[in-house]
Amino acid sequence: MKTTCCILSLATLLLTTGCEKKTSVQDKAGKPTSELAAKKAAAAAPAEKVDTVVAVEEEPQIADGIDGIREVWRDRPIALEDATVNIQTLAKAFCRQYPGFAPNEVLRDHLSGQSNAAENQAYSVNLEPRNGYVSVESTTELPIGTTICYWNKRGGHKLMGVWMERHSEGEKAEKLLLFYDYDPQTKTLKPETKLVDDLQRITGKFGSWSLRLPAEGKDIEIMEFSGEDSSDTFKCTYYTWKWNGASFTFDPNGRE
Repeated sequence: MKTTCCILSLATLLLTTGCEKKTSVQDKAGKPTSELAAKKAAAAAPAEKVDTVVAVEEEPQIADGIDGIREVWRDRPIALEDATVNIQTLAKAFCRQYPGFAPNEVLRDHLSGQSNAAENQAYSVNLEPRNGYVSVESTTELPIGTTICYWNKRGGHKLMGVWMERHSEGEKAEKLLLFYDYDPQTKTLKPETKLVDDLQRITGKFGSWSLRLPAEGKDIEIMEFSGEDSSDTFKCTYYTWKWNGASFTFDPNGRE
């Protein structure tokens, strides 16, 4: 009877030891712990922090001058920051976006009330709010300047035109006419590329030309030059790019 009890006790001891081995795991320090305790500890442990790097695409830098603006303007709408919409706020929005051309910087500061006598009298500013027109021009012999005006369209939209021109000694003149449609819903100036392309087709046959945005009236005047300025052969032919209420129609019949 004693022998049987000893055998049963030994079997019970071996069975208990085996069960403990199956349900035993080790913690990080190598100490044994129950499987249930290990699961609870893992669930309570904070998740490892994973740093996420988001690539931010930077806008390309705008080169100074008219050519720099020419390269990027088609893909850059301009948000109007002012609540009031008039020639001052429209022109200021454009000049704030493109201050790399000196007249634009002068006009921006002038319209913001921060100008210092039009940069020490190097430029003159002509503002005609009722006509939706403003211009800034250098007072030097070689003309350099920016002219901005707008035309009213249906639904509160406006077409804004920007003419920039720069002449320098011994270099080819730089000039650029841009158009924007102002959307009153988004308060944004959207580039109007078709009109710019139309002008390029019109002036493509001209050797030398310039234009004037209207301080009065609604039509754009395009001037074609031929001959030498100081000779009797010099001739200036005027063409009209006529406003029709929504866009422009070119009259090919020039006048001298």
